[in-house]
Amino acid sequence: MQKQYNTIYRMSPKVSIIVPCYKVEQYLDRCVKSLVNQTLEDIEIILVDDGSPDSVPEMCDRWAEQDTRIKVVHKKNEGLGMACNSGLEVATGEYVAFVDSDDWVDKEMYKDIYEAAQMYMAEIVFTGLRKVNIKQEVTYMEHPKKQLLYLNQNIKELIFDMIASDVTDPIERHIQMSAKVAIYKREILINNNIHFENEKKLISEDLLFNIDSLLHCNSAIVLPVAYYNYFFNDNSISHTHNVNKLQEIEFFYKELKSRYYQLTKYEEYNQRVNRLILGYFRSYMKSIVSIKNMSASEKIRILKITCNSKLLHEVGAEYDIKQMPIINRMIFYLSKYKCAKILYIIISISLKI
Repeated sequence: MQKQYNTIYRMSPKVSIIVPCYKVEQYLDRCVKSLVNQTLEDIEIILVDDGSPDSVPEMCDRWAEQDTRIKVVHKKNEGLGMACNSGLEVATGEYVAFVDSDDWVDKEMYKDIYEAAQMYMAEIVFTGLRKVNIKQEVTYMEHPKKQLLYLNQNIKELIFDMIASDVTDPIERHIQMSAKVAIYKREILINNNIHFENEKKLISEDLLFNIDSLLHCNSAIVLPVAYYNYFFNDNSISHTHNVNKLQEIEFFYKELKSRYYQLTKYEEYNQRVNRLILGYFRSYMKSIVSIKNMSASEKIRILKITCNSKLLHEVGAEYDIKQMPIINRMIFYLSKYKCAKILYIIISISLKI
């Protein structure tokens, strides 16, 4: 039986929650249950079936039959970012939020952050993130321990901290870049044509979305609470190599550079971006070494290609490498001097493989 809600909820909800859905039949019910049971009832839930080839389309339709607050969009497969954009096109809420369909949120999430938005007249509210693996083991991601309010020009400091920490800070990032842990004033997104880039072309569509949103925002708040549960299946290490990953990093770097002109403190912004990009190169190399069912010689071959990246050398030349933790410094110098075999050994040891 369909659950009925006051008509005003359906016409002008406080928050529209957009859920891109693709190949998640095992997890979709968990996600949607966490949304329909929110203590903030004045919401709309937009399930975007991104051409999923499993039972997801039917599951979305069944949920819409059960709850009048749920809308379903069926579309051809174009990827996560494009699915979020399709949800934005039909959203009607005062604020907009995004949730990945294999994740779930605490029941108080949207009530608490909507109330914070109203109290501080914030156009964007960010919260924390916890990773939950298949064994239900929880890891809290780095996040501020106190509430932070950013107004007008100070918002650019939030952008810097979301990209990466200052070079002297041992912590890579104090504020998560995920767009899934926030609510955004919808009129800011609509009036400024803010949308997600295609994640099939670059390495992080969420960070660019947040930068673009914050550049048009006059007030933002970071709450020292984690409501969002990011499901991390650490038993499913990749068996394949993404041959486009280096191109994705390069394209992402170009997108970040294209936003330089909108920001003051160019040199500081440049250093934060460089730190981020070097981090992505390290992450990529670690992912190569971690691949199952690939020979050591093949991994070393791919590491050699990575060591030859022009971008890696350009960014490294601009960054204060001496400020890096020793293991990161070792990885960079081994990459710089193209010592792929030793690099493979060092990364293997650091990963305990």
